[in-house]
Parts: sequence; C-alpha cells; structure tokens
Amino acid sequence: MKTIKFTTAVLLTFMLSFSVNAQWEEKMITMLESDPFKESIFLEMVPPGFIGGQEALEAYISDNLKYPPLAIRQGLEGTVVVMFKISSEGKIMDAIIKKSFKPILDEAALDLIKGMPQWNPATQGNNTIETYYQLPIRFSLK
Repeated sequence: MKTIKFTTAVLLTFMLSFSVNAQWEEKMITMLESDPFKESIFLEMVPPGFIGGQEALEAYISDNLKYPPLAIRQGLEGTVVVMFKISSEGKIMDAIIKKSFKPILDEAALDLIKGMPQWNPATQGNNTIETYYQLPIRFSLK
C-alpha cells in the first residue's frame, strides 16, 4: 500500500512539473508573439580586466602579497578565493572571502585585494557596468 501511495505521489509531482513547464512555455510564446519587434537585443559583456593584463596582475600579486610570518613558521600553504565588486569606474569594493583556507591567510588575501589599483571596468554595449569578480590567491612556500 505504501508503494502505491509513493508511486502515485511521484507521478503527480512528475505530471505537475510538466504542467508548470507547459504553462511557462505558453506564456513565453505569448510574450514573444506580442513583441512588436519580435527580436531581443542582447549586448555582449566585456569582462573587467587588470590594467596591464594577466602578467601585470600576477606581478602585482607577487610584489604585494604579504605572507604572514606566523603562517610561514607553521608551514601553511593553500588557496584563498576572494570575491569583490569592480565598480563602473573600475574601483575595487566590497571584498569578501568566498573560499577560506585559514583566517591568517584570509586576512592577508583581503589586504592584497583592498590595496589593488583600479581595474578596467566591464562594459556592455557602450556603457561601463559594475560586476563581481573572483580571484584565487595561492599561498605557497616554494
């Protein structure tokens, strides 16, 4: 009896999902047909970039990353991923730890990002736009 109830519940859920999808598709078709232009314009986004390119970014990290002495003594190695906003003017803002390794290395990675110079902002069409960016910071004793 439990198997029949479970099977019935699964079948109802399955049929409901098809019904919802069919309604959604019907709504989208109606929206497209009512569009007087019958086409959407999608503007390609050009992602933000560190001024000077990838090599300049790697040089900045190499020159400015301060490996905490305590982390060196403890032999800590790992990667911290920092997420930050790049404003439409290219300013670095709102840096947070997206993937932590150890608090002492997290703090060093945040300090590095907060001290970064401006970037070339992302663009969409002819406009500069605000975007988020994730950057892995590798701590290696080698």
